[in-house]
Amino acid sequence: MRRGRLLACRTADGHLVYPAFQFARDGAVRPGIVDVVAVFTAAGVDGWTTAAWLTTPTDVLDGDSAVDHLVVHRAGAAAVQRVLEQARADAAALAA
Repeated sequence: MRRGRLLACRTADGHLVYPAFQFARDGAVRPGIVDVVAVFTAAGVDGWTTAAWLTTPTDVLDGDSAVDHLVVHRAGAAAVQRVLEQARADAAALAA
C-alpha cells in the first residue's frame, strides 16, 4: 500500500501504530478512510488528531462517530460523502 493511505499514529518512542478501527473484518480498509486520512494529512493534521476525529461521536453525523457512521450505513456512497464533507470542513477549521 502506498505511503499515506492508512492512518498511522506515531508513539512517544517513535513507533508507528495503525488503529484497527480503520479495517473491516476482512482486513480491507473501510471505504472512506483513505479519503478522510488524505484530507487531514493535506491540512497538516497529525494521526492522533485524525484518529480522535474518526472515533468521536458528533451531532453532525446523528450522534455517530465517522467510523460508526460508515459501519452503520455499510460504507454506502452517501455515508462516505457525508463523512468526507465533514472531514473537509473540520480539517479546514483545524488548519486555520
